[in-house]
Amino acid sequence: MPSTSQNITLIEGRVSNYGRPEILTVLDELQKIVVEGDGTQRLRSVDVATGMPPTLTTVAGTRNYTCPSNCRIVSAVFTESPVAGYTADRQRGTYGEYLYDGTRYLKWGLAQVTEALLGVDATLTFVDDPGDTTNVFFLDYYLKVASLDTEQVELSLPEHTHFYLREGVIAILRGESYGPTGFDLDMIEKVARKVRNKLNRGGNARSKRTPWQLQDRDYF
Repeated sequence: MPSTSQNITLIEGRVSNYGRPEILTVLDELQKIVVEGDGTQRLRSVDVATGMPPTLTTVAGTRNYTCPSNCRIVSAVFTESPVAGYTADRQRGTYGEYLYDGTRYLKWGLAQVTEALLGVDATLTFVDDPGDTTNVFFLDYYLKVASLDTEQVELSLPEHTHFYLREGVIAILRGESYGPTGFDLDMIEKVARKVRNKLNRGGNARSKRTPWQLQDRDYF
């Protein structure tokens, strides 16, 4: 597949008034816009040994937690079974079930989540006191995209999407040269939509959604 360096060389031939470092910066920015948007294949944190997200250790009386350094933003916190002191009815009724890779779990209410910033980790705040737990709460979150700090860092997108990224970078740089025309913004949206559509073509179990309650499902 084309490396980051090869992609920059291809772009450089069409926008020769920009240097490789500038092209790399825009390529990094566009990749983050595409990968961190809506899509089935957004980067998720998964324990390769279990196929599940990592767990969060909680302390009684503490509702606010700092997320792992590789977390961009939390999608949900869920458990396999009711937590002591909270019935299944309360968890389902208040927060609903949570679908993870086609399996239903109990979703735990979050009052607030904050997205990671430069030098600042993401956080989450529970609605209720989670109590003292270890390996009970699963922390489902989206990973930060690897920054293209150098040309040796490879893109986080498959080869068949690189053409669209190159076209997007070229449109952005031309917009910088000749002033905003709206074309560069349209191209960013077009690139993001094209790449996400291609990534979502594979068969994937529906995740990160609260399913219909049993009494509301009508399969006929």
